[in-house]
Amino acid sequence: MNKEYKLAPRQVALCYVAFFSVLKFINLPAVTARFAREGLWISALAVFLFDGLLAGLTLFAAGKGEDETFLDCIERAFGRPFSLFLAFLYFLFFLVKAYIPLVEQKYYVEVTLYETSPTLLTFLPFFLVCFYVAYKGLRALGRCADACVWLTLAAFAVLVSLSLSNFDPTELLPVIGVPVGDLAEGALRTSPWYLDAVSYTHLRAHETRSNL
Repeated sequence: MNKEYKLAPRQVALCYVAFFSVLKFINLPAVTARFAREGLWISALAVFLFDGLLAGLTLFAAGKGEDETFLDCIERAFGRPFSLFLAFLYFLFFLVKAYIPLVEQKYYVEVTLYETSPTLLTFLPFFLVCFYVAYKGLRALGRCADACVWLTLAAFAVLVSLSLSNFDPTELLPVIGVPVGDLAEGALRTSPWYLDAVSYTHLRAHETRSNL
């Protein structure tokens, strides 16, 4: 029997850079600005810091059980009923988290690709990649992360360079001009775009404990 393929720690980290970060550049800035206005960076920073704390706790918990999923550790510590309840909460969380990028991609396809070039060749590469990753599993995910991270970083560099000419730092001030309630609402309403550290609770059991 073939040994189960495990992701290298490098590939797990690159998944966050190559894939998860891209989902935050479609509608997230506009949604945050709708509630927090020019204080959107404060709302984003608050959720980002909370996500960082959650990531730290997840990494700490990851070292407590070798080759066990997060739910296996919970079941071992608190029993099966609580583990099943937490699994149901996980289901609801990832259902909401997966719904957002699907709607964003649907909107992007309808407004951009379908209106300009509604041909089979436009969508065929996307479906081929999806089928390949679904068929090959984690091995394909790790290889895609190794390759796509450079495309993601290049795209970020282009976006930043194009936006520098329109950047106006005075739009960020004054901070006191935005009520705290609006900043909190902006952070709360956009939290499903973040909280990526929760995904690691599932990836940790499929990660090697060796070097990069």
